[in-house]
Amino acid sequence: GYAAYLRNEVKIPGADVPLNGGAAWQRLLAEVEVAMRLAHPPPEELANIMVAAVRAGGTGVHGHTRWEDVSSKLMLSIAFDPLLRRIRYIAARVIWVLQNQKAAVSEWMSVLSEGPAARIYSPLFAQHLTVLRASPIVRELVFGAYDEAVAFVGEQVLKNLAGTLTAACINPEIMLRPRTQPDLESSKPKAAPQIAPEMPASAEKTTPSSGSGSSGKSTRFKEARLRVAAEMTRRSGPSGGLPKNLRDRIFDPKEAAQTMPLVSMQLQRAFGVLSDILANQ
Repeated sequence: GYAAYLRNEVKIPGADVPLNGGAAWQRLLAEVEVAMRLAHPPPEELANIMVAAVRAGGTGVHGHTRWEDVSSKLMLSIAFDPLLRRIRYIAARVIWVLQNQKAAVSEWMSVLSEGPAARIYSPLFAQHLTVLRASPIVRELVFGAYDEAVAFVGEQVLKNLAGTLTAACINPEIMLRPRTQPDLESSKPKAAPQIAPEMPASAEKTTPSSGSGSSGKSTRFKEARLRVAAEMTRRSGPSGGLPKNLRDRIFDPKEAAQTMPLVSMQLQRAFGVLSDILANQ
């Protein structure tokens, strides 16, 4: 079953072992990450992508529809529903795990009244547990407030992930744009500064400054400007989401039969990138 897959294939520790507390939470994070990464576009949507592309084409408010607009609509129809189901599953799993921690916390509080743990933790834990067990009204109020807080957490998780999903499906070009490249030159060892020979005091007074400090600052300033300009050009340029021959072109249904296989491959790639982003988040 699912637990055997998580244990044998994914190698999640404690996949089929009853856990609680922090161990259960860490296992939950690994489980929902796997569930999100295993998402895939529906086969029927990929089979009917040609018809969907023709329906998404035509003339819009600002003129003829371009391939970028068609790809965004196709991405929304292919990726939104399956990934939204995974997001709802993740939110439900988070709520379920947190709600089931009430019993584990109550059991932990029961062992604090005696033994070495009684000297480490506050005696109020045992007193509060006694009140919870003695009064059904107090227990109902406390557990109800806890469940409301857990539901709020699950709602926030759902909203954050759904917001990322909606933004990426509406504009996949932004999602597929290259990220900032790290500076690989910083790891290289710097050359040791050369020590100039000592000069007499009289020579120091009469020798004019060479201006090496100002020239070094100007060089670094020019390099920084060139680096920023290159980065802005790279970030604002084509994202690579569509084939080069389809970028900034008007959608023509006559060409769809030849170009849709390439577009389908790029949409599946974008789907995988989006599922990875949601899994990491």
